[in-house]
Amino acid sequence: MSSDQEFEELQETNRSTLETVFNNHWRLILLVLFLLLLGGFNPSSGFTVFALFLVVWVISIRKLHEAGTLEKYDLDLIWGDSFLMWRTERGKDIIEKLSKYKKFWNLFADVGLVVVFFIMALMLILLIWQATLVSQIPKSAAVSPKMLIGLPGLNPVIPIGYGVLSLSIAVVIHEFSHGILGRVAKIKLKALGLLFFIFPIGAFVEPDEEEMMNMPRRERMRLYAAGPSSNIALALIFSILFSWVMVGSLQPIDNGALISGVVQDYSADDAGLESWMLITSIDNQTVTDAESFSIIMDNTTAGQNITIEAYSKGILESFTATLSDKGDYFLEYYPDQYNSSISGKGFLGVATTNPEVITDLLAHPIDSGGGAGLLAYMTLPFANLQPFPDHFTSLFTPEGFTSILPDSLFWIIANSFYWIFWLNLMVGMTNVLPAIPLDGGFIFGDGLSALMERKKKGLSAKEREIIVEKSSTFFTLLVVSLVIFQVTGPKLFGTEPIDLEAVITVDSNDGLAGENLSFSASNSRGDLINYLWDFGDGSNVSIGISVSHAYVSGGVYAVSLTVVDETRLSARTFIVVSIDDVITASGQSNNNEVVSVEIKNHAIFSSINVETNPPNTQGLCYMEISVINPDGVLETVEANNAAFEYEDLLNGTWDVRMRHANSATGGPCAAPGSFSYNLDWNIDYQADS
Repeated sequence: MSSDQEFEELQETNRSTLETVFNNHWRLILLVLFLLLLGGFNPSSGFTVFALFLVVWVISIRKLHEAGTLEKYDLDLIWGDSFLMWRTERGKDIIEKLSKYKKFWNLFADVGLVVVFFIMALMLILLIWQATLVSQIPKSAAVSPKMLIGLPGLNPVIPIGYGVLSLSIAVVIHEFSHGILGRVAKIKLKALGLLFFIFPIGAFVEPDEEEMMNMPRRERMRLYAAGPSSNIALALIFSILFSWVMVGSLQPIDNGALISGVVQDYSADDAGLESWMLITSIDNQTVTDAESFSIIMDNTTAGQNITIEAYSKGILESFTATLSDKGDYFLEYYPDQYNSSISGKGFLGVATTNPEVITDLLAHPIDSGGGAGLLAYMTLPFANLQPFPDHFTSLFTPEGFTSILPDSLFWIIANSFYWIFWLNLMVGMTNVLPAIPLDGGFIFGDGLSALMERKKKGLSAKEREIIVEKSSTFFTLLVVSLVIFQVTGPKLFGTEPIDLEAVITVDSNDGLAGENLSFSASNSRGDLINYLWDFGDGSNVSIGISVSHAYVSGGVYAVSLTVVDETRLSARTFIVVSIDDVITASGQSNNNEVVSVEIKNHAIFSSINVETNPPNTQGLCYMEISVINPDGVLETVEANNAAFEYEDLLNGTWDVRMRHANSATGGPCAAPGSFSYNLDWNIDYQADS
């Protein structure tokens, strides 16, 4: 044989081998490529790692199947030769015993059927409503496909240990309920079993399909409804156990104010305070709750050094903080809420609540927070509060009969109860969707058929069957599309990052009362159509890319600019300007003249020059010039002219008083006559004082 013929035969053999491999594994190859695509072909991606496990798993079980090893253990390959199914006769006797209580199970299934139809409609409406919101979701915030997979280890939210335990319970309860209602209806059970895909993912009860198809429609609907109804009922039971028994027994380890948030780059952040710490004292003043914390902080001043004692993961620690200015914080972030009375007060930069608020929300979510409380309860895993983290478990201790449990065991049981509730609820609510092969899909088909029998009596059985089949197919495709749209919708139709920014430029951040300051928004970014200016002094809003404004009196003002683009989206920014006061006064007085000025926050310096021209009294009278601050402190100069200087002025009314004084001999000032005066009063303000 020539070398050319040998080469051609080798090519043909390789081609045949490749075709065989592709024909046997094309589903696996497509799935692996899809997973690699989702992971961006990144070796460290979870999708890539899962694809590797998938290849190893499928090749291994197929080799074991070819070797006849699986048959020895009653294992079989299903669903594209990628899943393992184990059949057994075990468990039939338990189902048989439980199915004897027919009245109870029929009543349970009838109630469950009503619940299933209600939740089916609710879930479908929810999916449709969520689909309408995808255009409002940023593309960068699109849901990961992993979040739609309810398997521990694949879904990052579900912990492996608690997830496997809870999912196993959910699946076993679900399938056993189908089996029990099947036996109540006298349907033969062929086998029970487990499904494996790398690890156990499900259980099944295999009824006789021919008998199922011939059983009365209502009994068949009961059978299908039993599974999700049992999951939802079990979820309710374990929710009560978690909330009323476990969380209801928790008490804080000490009285105090619980930190629920820390403002970045402020005093608490600099001092090392974090969320979930429990503040118990400030400068040896006991903090019993969030209210007492606020009272203590109201009596502090900006720049004050304080010592804070707080529990951090169960350990009492001491922290030192230099307080910021509360007024500065509100001027920077919430100028609309700024009030001059808060300037100069100490600001730690934490949000606080009482620890009991947390446990009350978990023990009574609807009573404590209504719909928002229930939503928070349902989304604990997404808030990293399930399983309970160390910073939570160190704050609370069980009391009552649950206190006999070791702490570690108590928290394991509490976490298990929550995950059994959560995953049973998810399994139950997912299975009621009107999509085949879910239970809800078969219930929907039978329900639609029954409805047409009642309302459309002129239709033949074949016509009804066609309508049911087409309707079931439509709703199955609708549900699958809506679920997939949760992932693909935001990526296709979500919002793009918008280059929209408001920027203020001003000729000077310092000015004088009565003088114009010029402001410009020319450096703002975006397709802008409107510019709205608020100067923080109660004057009317100005409109335009460039504006000017004169302040009537001195002070520190927050200037805000709101820009609006063509799509009606807006951005806002603030700057702070300091306006100094220059006050002049002159006149004629018979004896006693007072000039008053109202000093505002952030007045850092004041100079006062007074000149008087009293009549000639041959030394019998002289001028007395006084400055009186809001505390009533008096500074007096006995002279015709006087100059005063002050720093860090008190807020409130300041008076300059000019009058004749008694004669040098101590007698009365005889015929003092009138005097003229000139007063110049400068007040400097500074925003960051």
